[in-house]
Amino acid sequence: MNLVSGEWHEGTITIDRAVSLLGDGIESTYIDGSETDTVIRIIDGADDVTIKNLTVQNGNKYGIRIGGKDASEDYANLLLEDVGANGNGQAGFFMDEGILTDARIDHGRFNDNGEAGFKIGGEASVDGLTIHGGEFNDNGEH
Repeated sequence: MNLVSGEWHEGTITIDRAVSLLGDGIESTYIDGSETDTVIRIIDGADDVTIKNLTVQNGNKYGIRIGGKDASEDYANLLLEDVGANGNGQAGFFMDEGILTDARIDHGRFNDNGEAGFKIGGEASVDGLTIHGGEFNDNGEH
């Protein structure tokens, strides 16, 4: 799915299968959660998810969340490239259940989130995470 430059005000976008969300640029394409709980939620063991060239912002809790209540699935092949997750109430990226394998974050910006820029907790584990470049600033100060 290609998103042109602009600010998209959406409720929660739920991803439950392989998909690519492709914006025009981290500083020109914004998905604004408008204070909804989570801006992008990946569920049901969705594999092969790519989010690229956009910013996710203003989730009441999370910018990008993998799993959730009673979501004990496994996830594979997540790519976040030139993605911002900024100004979310709790975390820019959060995973609380399941196993994530082969994840890569290239040049991510996780800034100004309430508790953490990037958080793995609860019953979650990660096998094969690569982070190349990026920013993690001013998280946990709200």
